[in-house]
Amino acid sequence: MLGWGFIIIKMVVVKDKNFKIISTSKKIRRIKKRGNKRKEVKKERRFNENDY
Repeated sequence: MLGWGFIIIKMVVVKDKNFKIISTSKKIRRIKKRGNKRKEVKKERRFNENDY
């Protein structure tokens, strides 16, 4: 019985670690996307300033 409990606890810990890694990678991707959008906006502003 103790063996099974230990295995279940190990599986839960591994799942938590994987979930944390996945969540952090998603956050990093979102931050990168936001950064690209900001760069695009800056480029658009420069073009508008040059046109006027």
